[in-house]
Amino acid sequence: MGLYEEAARSYDNLKEKVGVYEGNKFPLAPICHMVLPVEVEVTIDKDGKFISAKELINEIVTEKKTTNKKGEVKVTTTTKTETKRIILPVTESSMGRTSGISPHPLTEELQYVSKSINTKKYDAYIELLSSFCCYTDNESVWAIYNYVSEHDLAIDILESNITVSDKTRITWHVLGEDPIWNNTEVFDAWINYYTNNMKENDNNDAALNNVIAGYGRLISANYAENFVGRFLDRDEACVNNFMLVQKAERFLRWVVANEGVSIGSRRYVCWNPNNGKSKDIRMPFANVDDCATFESYKDELRKELFTLKNSKDALEKVIVVGFDSLTGYRTAVCYYSEFSKSDFYERLEKWDETCTYYDSFRKSISTVPLYKIVKYAYGTQQGDVFEMPDRCFAGRMQSLIHHRMTGAPITKEIVQKLFDKSKALNTYKNNNRINITNIASAMVNKYYIDNKKGEFDMANVEEKKMDRSYQFGRLLAIYERIEKLATDQNDRDTTALKLERRYCDRPLSTAMMIETNIKRPYLSKLKEGQKVYFEKLIGDTWNMIVECDGDNDRPLSESFIVGYHMQKNSFFRKKETTEMTEDK
Repeated sequence: MGLYEEAARSYDNLKEKVGVYEGNKFPLAPICHMVLPVEVEVTIDKDGKFISAKELINEIVTEKKTTNKKGEVKVTTTTKTETKRIILPVTESSMGRTSGISPHPLTEELQYVSKSINTKKYDAYIELLSSFCCYTDNESVWAIYNYVSEHDLAIDILESNITVSDKTRITWHVLGEDPIWNNTEVFDAWINYYTNNMKENDNNDAALNNVIAGYGRLISANYAENFVGRFLDRDEACVNNFMLVQKAERFLRWVVANEGVSIGSRRYVCWNPNNGKSKDIRMPFANVDDCATFESYKDELRKELFTLKNSKDALEKVIVVGFDSLTGYRTAVCYYSEFSKSDFYERLEKWDETCTYYDSFRKSISTVPLYKIVKYAYGTQQGDVFEMPDRCFAGRMQSLIHHRMTGAPITKEIVQKLFDKSKALNTYKNNNRINITNIASAMVNKYYIDNKKGEFDMANVEEKKMDRSYQFGRLLAIYERIEKLATDQNDRDTTALKLERRYCDRPLSTAMMIETNIKRPYLSKLKEGQKVYFEKLIGDTWNMIVECDGDNDRPLSESFIVGYHMQKNSFFRKKETTEMTEDK
């Protein structure tokens, strides 16, 4: 099936949620309705007399959890207010209006419901509302008609001391009844009226007005006047199933607003058509820095996969869609894929298991969020962080999302970008050096696994690994550690790090130069136990390099950064630290 068929099927499977408000979430609107922020609710009695008016405000409380270096979790609470978003009945022409006169039938702007502001708009509103009243005996609808036809809201609302403008949206509450924005009888009455009385061209207008959660229209037909194309008129150019478009558009608005993840100018969403839900996979896409949150996501993913393997739900679908806002009025589907649930979760888990590095802070194996890979591979250092333009970021993220969703091997290009940055660590700030090293190591490991070139032990140093570049990476980390211990100046760049780029291009000759420079001034300053430990470590590493075939002064490959990363982290583990600091 395509996007619209799956979205419409999803809508049908969520009937219990249609027209229901769940806290501050975006509600799933019935067909022939939409959701908009509405500023003022006017209360009238059943005889159509004004009672009061009040502002519709939502108070939103959000909590953010952060974990410090000691593992302590801090919760920060923020509160903000916003205009309440409610469900209101619409016509296809009023839903997509930008100019001209096209009223909604009940909830509308003050300039439509007041006699004294704009006569033409008021007349159009009254005409539509009168037609609706002739089709229903709903008391709320009739009370609104009686009030609007006999009174002027622009005058009455002054009694409530509310600041309004011509474009302030007004909704209604009739005493003794539910507010019309939460009244299923009013919803049903409008659906029955509109589906039985809609104009012929409304079937095609449905395609023009399907705005996705604040983005633009997914489908557009041509203009009715000055028509351009091979067809005789616009109706031949764009013909749609009214009910399918209505259901699909409302479901897409709902799922994107509540579950969508913004990446640059693009917005991604994932769902299961059978129940509208899928496990929360948003965090690998989004800017998640909280380690505890990211790890809890991975634990949930593993549990879900384990449950699915012996479940009939394993063959259920999962839909992943990406939308790109091309302009304020046009939206493109930039990504669309369908998966079985079991395949989907297996691919997510496979990525998390293969794109890994050793996290020296948490003393465990970790996975890199996608956004960090993109920013450190393609971005530039801006102050303390790496940044890149939103449009470029969105495109690169989509490429990685595709690899993660489909299980396709990652390309050499992104690995090379990270490797190039890792060859010049001294040009970056300390936190960025750590991130580049971690991310480059993780991506090199994944590249090797994906392309059947082997894999690295990301938990321990492989002292016997027959890889010349890996061993040269270890050697550079050893040189760097010796100089830092001897000088006790962790904030100063070492000779080894300053010569890193040359070291990667001509490793043998550069290593001999560094070793000559550190032996007398630095190695001799260490305690005897440390000196013996490092001399043996250097000798064993050189022996492994010699055992590897080939010219040892040719440029190093990307496995260099993995060896450097693993050897450097090993110095901060308890066993190695005890051994090398022991004064024999």
